[in-house]
Amino acid sequence: MGEVHFGDITLGSYNCLPKNSQIVPYHAPEKLTMLATPQVDWLWPSGVRTAFDREVTAKSISSTMPLDAAHSRWEEETKGHWFGDNYNRADFKKAHESWNEWPFHLTDTQIYYNYVQHYGYHSQPWALYHETTFLGSPSAFVGVLVGVAPLVFCTNPVQGKATKIYTESSSFRVSNKTTQETEIGFTIQAGASISGFTPKLAHTFKWSKTTTHTSEVKHTSGEQTTVQLDEGQWGRMEVRACAGVYDGWICYRRPEQGKQRFAAYPMRTALHVPGFASAVTEKKAVGTV
Repeated sequence: MGEVHFGDITLGSYNCLPKNSQIVPYHAPEKLTMLATPQVDWLWPSGVRTAFDREVTAKSISSTMPLDAAHSRWEEETKGHWFGDNYNRADFKKAHESWNEWPFHLTDTQIYYNYVQHYGYHSQPWALYHETTFLGSPSAFVGVLVGVAPLVFCTNPVQGKATKIYTESSSFRVSNKTTQETEIGFTIQAGASISGFTPKLAHTFKWSKTTTHTSEVKHTSGEQTTVQLDEGQWGRMEVRACAGVYDGWICYRRPEQGKQRFAAYPMRTALHVPGFASAVTEKKAVGTV
Protein backbone atom coordinates (compact mmCIF):
# COMPACT_ATOMS: atom_id res chain seq x y z
CA MET A 1 0.00 0.00 0.00
CA GLY A 2 1.23 3.48 -0.85
CA GLU A 3 1.24 6.59 1.32
CA VAL A 4 -2.14 8.03 2.35
CA HIS A 5 -2.75 11.63 1.23
CA PHE A 6 -5.23 14.01 2.82
CA GLY A 7 -4.95 16.87 0.34
CA ASP A 8 -2.44 18.78 2.48
CA ILE A 9 0.91 20.22 1.44
CA THR A 10 4.09 21.02 3.33
CA LEU A 11 5.46 24.56 3.25
CA GLY A 12 8.53 24.61 5.45
CA SER A 13 7.35 24.18 9.03
CA TYR A 14 3.67 24.47 8.02
CA ASN A 15 1.29 21.67 7.06
CA CYS A 16 -1.50 23.43 5.18
CA LEU A 17 -3.98 23.16 2.33
CA PRO A 18 -3.41 24.58 -1.17
CA LYS A 19 -4.22 28.29 -1.35
CA ASN A 20 -7.10 27.65 -3.78
CA SER A 21 -8.72 25.04 -1.52
CA GLN A 22 -12.52 25.06 -1.74
CA ILE A 23 -13.14 23.28 1.56
CA VAL A 24 -12.38 26.17 3.92
CA PRO A 25 -15.24 28.51 4.99
CA TYR A 26 -13.29 31.73 4.42
CA HIS A 27 -11.33 33.61 1.79
CA ALA A 28 -7.74 34.45 2.66
CA PRO A 29 -6.52 37.63 0.90
CA GLU A 30 -3.97 37.11 -1.87
CA LYS A 31 -1.79 39.83 -0.31
CA LEU A 32 -1.41 41.05 3.27
CA THR A 33 0.63 43.80 4.91
CA MET A 34 1.31 43.94 8.63
CA LEU A 35 2.96 46.95 10.25
CA ALA A 36 4.40 44.87 13.06
CA THR A 37 6.84 42.07 13.86
CA PRO A 38 5.74 38.49 14.57
CA GLN A 39 5.95 37.38 18.18
CA VAL A 40 9.25 35.96 19.36
CA ASP A 41 9.46 34.33 22.78
CA TRP A 42 12.53 33.61 24.83
CA LEU A 43 12.09 30.29 26.65
CA TRP A 44 14.73 29.16 29.08
CA PRO A 45 16.55 26.82 28.56
CA SER A 46 15.28 25.88 25.08
CA GLY A 47 15.97 29.30 23.56
CA VAL A 48 14.08 31.33 20.99
CA ARG A 49 10.60 30.33 19.76
CA THR A 50 9.28 32.19 16.75
CA ALA A 51 5.74 32.58 15.38
CA PHE A 52 7.14 32.12 11.88
CA ASP A 53 9.32 29.70 9.94
CA ARG A 54 12.88 30.83 10.62
CA GLU A 55 14.39 28.25 8.26
CA VAL A 56 13.42 30.09 5.07
CA THR A 57 16.05 31.71 2.90
CA ALA A 58 16.12 34.70 0.56
CA LYS A 59 16.33 32.30 -2.39
CA SER A 60 13.27 30.27 -1.38
CA ILE A 61 11.13 33.33 -0.67
CA SER A 62 12.22 35.18 -3.82
CA SER A 63 10.64 32.46 -5.95
CA THR A 64 7.17 33.42 -4.67
CA MET A 65 7.73 37.03 -3.56
CA PRO A 66 10.54 38.79 -5.45
CA LEU A 67 12.32 41.48 -3.49
CA ASP A 68 11.54 44.06 -6.18
CA ALA A 69 7.81 43.48 -5.59
CA ALA A 70 8.39 43.97 -1.86
CA HIS A 71 10.12 47.31 -2.53
CA SER A 72 7.08 48.49 -4.53
CA ARG A 73 4.65 47.49 -1.81
CA TRP A 74 6.66 49.15 0.96
CA GLU A 75 6.63 52.32 -1.13
CA GLU A 76 2.87 52.13 -1.69
CA GLU A 77 1.58 50.65 1.56
CA THR A 78 3.78 52.07 4.34
CA LYS A 79 3.64 55.80 3.68
CA GLY A 80 4.33 57.76 6.85
CA HIS A 81 4.94 54.57 8.82
CA TRP A 82 8.65 55.17 9.35
CA PHE A 83 8.30 57.83 12.07
CA GLY A 84 6.47 60.03 9.58
CA ASP A 85 8.78 59.24 6.68
CA ASN A 86 8.08 57.20 3.56
CA TYR A 87 9.98 54.16 2.40
CA ASN A 88 12.82 54.91 0.00
CA ARG A 89 14.49 51.99 -1.75
CA ALA A 90 17.57 54.15 -2.36
CA ASP A 91 18.20 53.84 1.39
CA PHE A 92 17.92 50.04 1.33
CA LYS A 93 21.13 48.53 2.70
CA LYS A 94 20.72 44.77 2.39
CA ALA A 95 18.45 41.76 2.05
CA HIS A 96 19.47 39.17 4.62
CA GLU A 97 20.11 35.71 3.20
CA SER A 98 18.58 33.99 6.22
CA TRP A 99 17.80 34.35 9.90
CA ASN A 100 21.35 33.27 10.69
CA GLU A 101 22.39 36.87 10.02
CA TRP A 102 22.13 39.60 12.64
CA PRO A 103 20.39 42.96 12.06
CA PHE A 104 22.98 45.06 10.27
CA HIS A 105 23.29 47.75 12.95
CA LEU A 106 24.20 45.25 15.67
CA THR A 107 27.25 43.61 14.09
CA ASP A 108 30.36 43.96 16.26
CA THR A 109 28.68 46.31 18.72
CA GLN A 110 28.35 46.04 22.46
CA ILE A 111 24.60 45.50 22.00
CA TYR A 112 25.36 42.46 19.81
CA TYR A 113 27.63 40.97 22.45
CA ASN A 114 24.95 41.58 25.08
CA TYR A 115 22.40 39.67 22.98
CA VAL A 116 24.83 36.78 22.49
CA GLN A 117 25.75 36.68 26.17
CA HIS A 118 22.17 36.69 27.42
CA TYR A 119 20.29 34.84 24.65
CA GLY A 120 22.87 32.87 22.64
CA TYR A 121 24.29 32.87 19.11
CA HIS A 122 20.97 31.89 17.51
CA SER A 123 18.87 34.71 18.93
CA GLN A 124 18.74 36.86 15.78
CA PRO A 125 14.90 36.82 15.68
CA TRP A 126 14.76 37.91 19.30
CA ALA A 127 17.11 40.79 18.54
CA LEU A 128 14.87 42.07 15.72
CA TYR A 129 11.73 41.58 17.84
CA HIS A 130 13.27 43.45 20.76
CA GLU A 131 14.44 46.31 18.54
CA THR A 132 11.10 46.71 16.72
CA THR A 133 8.79 46.14 19.69
CA PHE A 134 10.34 47.10 23.01
CA LEU A 135 12.56 49.81 21.50
CA GLY A 136 9.80 51.00 19.17
CA SER A 137 11.63 50.90 15.85
CA PRO A 138 9.08 50.48 13.00
CA SER A 139 8.85 47.37 10.83
CA ALA A 140 6.58 46.19 8.02
CA PHE A 141 5.82 42.77 6.54
CA VAL A 142 4.49 42.35 2.99
CA GLY A 143 3.51 38.90 1.78
CA VAL A 144 1.65 36.83 -0.78
CA LEU A 145 -0.62 33.87 -0.08
CA VAL A 146 0.95 30.43 -0.57
CA GLY A 147 -1.36 28.20 1.50
CA VAL A 148 -4.33 28.16 3.87
CA ALA A 149 -5.50 26.39 7.01
CA PRO A 150 -2.24 25.46 8.77
CA LEU A 151 -2.67 22.27 10.75
CA VAL A 152 -2.88 22.48 14.53
CA PHE A 153 -3.81 18.91 15.39
CA CYS A 154 -4.96 15.67 13.77
CA THR A 155 -5.81 12.20 14.99
CA ASN A 156 -4.00 9.12 13.75
CA PRO A 157 -5.34 7.86 10.39
CA VAL A 158 -7.93 5.07 10.64
CA GLN A 159 -8.81 2.62 7.88
CA GLY A 160 -12.42 1.71 7.12
CA LYS A 161 -14.76 0.11 7.37
CA ALA A 162 -14.92 1.82 10.74
CA THR A 163 -16.74 4.29 12.96
CA LYS A 164 -14.76 6.41 15.36
CA ILE A 165 -16.22 8.86 17.86
CA TYR A 166 -13.90 11.62 19.03
CA THR A 167 -14.52 14.05 21.86
CA GLU A 168 -13.02 17.29 20.66
CA SER A 169 -11.13 19.49 23.02
CA SER A 170 -9.99 22.66 21.32
CA SER A 171 -9.56 26.09 22.78
CA PHE A 172 -7.99 29.27 21.59
CA ARG A 173 -7.25 32.69 22.95
CA VAL A 174 -7.40 35.71 20.68
CA SER A 175 -5.94 39.10 21.47
CA ASN A 176 -7.49 42.30 20.14
CA LYS A 177 -7.24 43.49 16.56
CA THR A 178 -4.89 45.87 14.85
CA THR A 179 -6.21 48.87 12.98
CA GLN A 180 -5.92 46.68 9.87
CA GLU A 181 -8.67 44.39 11.25
CA THR A 182 -6.25 41.49 11.39
CA GLU A 183 -5.93 39.55 14.62
CA ILE A 184 -2.68 40.38 16.37
CA GLY A 185 -2.31 36.76 17.28
CA PHE A 186 -3.82 33.65 18.71
CA THR A 187 -2.68 30.59 20.60
CA ILE A 188 -4.44 27.31 19.90
CA GLN A 189 -4.46 24.13 21.92
CA ALA A 190 -6.28 21.14 20.48
CA GLY A 191 -6.76 17.44 21.03
CA ALA A 192 -9.20 14.56 20.65
CA SER A 193 -9.88 11.86 23.22
CA ILE A 194 -10.69 8.20 22.70
CA SER A 195 -11.18 6.09 25.82
CA GLY A 196 -9.93 8.86 28.03
CA PHE A 197 -6.62 9.47 26.24
CA THR A 198 -6.32 13.09 25.14
CA PRO A 199 -3.17 14.24 23.34
CA LYS A 200 -2.58 17.98 23.20
CA LEU A 201 -0.79 20.18 20.72
CA ALA A 202 -0.37 23.92 20.95
CA HIS A 203 0.43 26.28 18.09
CA THR A 204 0.98 30.01 18.31
CA PHE A 205 0.34 32.57 15.58
CA LYS A 206 1.31 35.83 17.21
CA TRP A 207 2.26 39.33 16.13
CA SER A 208 3.64 41.95 18.46
CA LYS A 209 0.99 44.21 19.95
CA THR A 210 0.73 47.62 18.32
CA THR A 211 -1.99 48.93 20.62
CA THR A 212 -1.89 49.93 24.28
CA HIS A 213 -5.09 48.21 25.37
CA THR A 214 -5.66 44.52 24.74
CA SER A 215 -8.47 42.13 25.47
CA GLU A 216 -8.73 38.38 25.38
CA VAL A 217 -11.61 36.22 24.23
CA LYS A 218 -11.71 32.54 25.08
CA HIS A 219 -13.59 29.96 23.03
CA THR A 220 -13.90 26.28 23.84
CA SER A 221 -15.62 23.31 22.31
CA GLY A 222 -16.14 19.85 23.70
CA GLU A 223 -18.41 18.32 21.08
CA GLN A 224 -18.28 14.79 19.75
CA THR A 225 -17.43 14.09 16.12
CA THR A 226 -18.21 10.81 14.39
CA VAL A 227 -15.86 9.76 11.60
CA GLN A 228 -17.67 7.22 9.41
CA LEU A 229 -15.45 5.42 6.90
CA ASP A 230 -16.39 3.04 4.11
CA GLU A 231 -14.46 -0.11 3.30
CA GLY A 232 -10.89 0.75 2.31
CA GLN A 233 -11.17 4.45 3.16
CA TRP A 234 -8.69 6.21 5.39
CA GLY A 235 -9.80 9.08 7.60
CA ARG A 236 -8.80 11.36 10.43
CA MET A 237 -10.14 14.37 12.30
CA GLU A 238 -8.30 17.66 11.82
CA VAL A 239 -8.15 20.98 13.63
CA ARG A 240 -6.83 23.72 11.35
CA ALA A 241 -6.27 27.42 11.96
CA CYS A 242 -8.44 29.91 10.06
CA ALA A 243 -5.39 31.52 8.57
CA GLY A 244 -3.39 32.03 5.44
CA VAL A 245 0.29 31.18 5.11
CA TYR A 246 2.24 34.02 3.49
CA ASP A 247 5.67 34.27 1.88
CA GLY A 248 7.25 37.70 1.97
CA TRP A 249 9.74 40.07 3.51
CA ILE A 250 9.84 41.96 6.78
CA CYS A 251 11.56 45.35 6.58
CA TYR A 252 13.12 47.31 9.43
CA ARG A 253 14.95 50.64 9.64
CA ARG A 254 17.83 51.66 11.85
CA PRO A 255 20.37 54.51 11.80
CA GLU A 256 23.83 54.10 10.31
CA GLN A 257 26.43 56.88 10.28
CA GLY A 258 23.80 59.57 10.71
CA LYS A 259 21.42 58.23 8.07
CA GLN A 260 18.34 55.98 8.32
CA ARG A 261 18.85 52.73 6.38
CA PHE A 262 16.46 49.87 5.56
CA ALA A 263 17.04 46.12 5.50
CA ALA A 264 14.80 43.06 5.24
CA TYR A 265 14.58 39.41 6.23
CA PRO A 266 12.81 36.69 4.21
CA MET A 267 9.74 35.43 6.03
CA ARG A 268 7.05 32.75 5.91
CA THR A 269 4.33 33.20 8.48
CA ALA A 270 0.66 32.48 9.21
CA LEU A 271 -1.90 35.29 9.53
CA HIS A 272 -5.44 35.00 10.78
CA VAL A 273 -7.99 35.72 8.03
CA PRO A 274 -9.17 39.32 8.51
CA GLY A 275 -12.77 39.63 9.65
CA PHE A 276 -13.36 35.89 10.16
CA ALA A 277 -14.73 35.30 13.65
CA SER A 278 -13.39 31.81 14.36
CA ALA A 279 -9.77 30.93 14.92
CA VAL A 280 -10.05 27.22 14.10
CA THR A 281 -12.12 24.80 12.03
CA GLU A 282 -12.65 21.15 12.88
CA LYS A 283 -13.43 18.65 10.15
CA LYS A 284 -13.21 15.07 8.99
CA ALA A 285 -10.58 14.44 6.33
CA VAL A 286 -10.76 11.40 4.02
CA GLY A 287 -7.48 10.31 2.49
CA THR A 288 -6.53 8.73 -0.81
CA VAL A 289 -3.75 6.25 -1.51
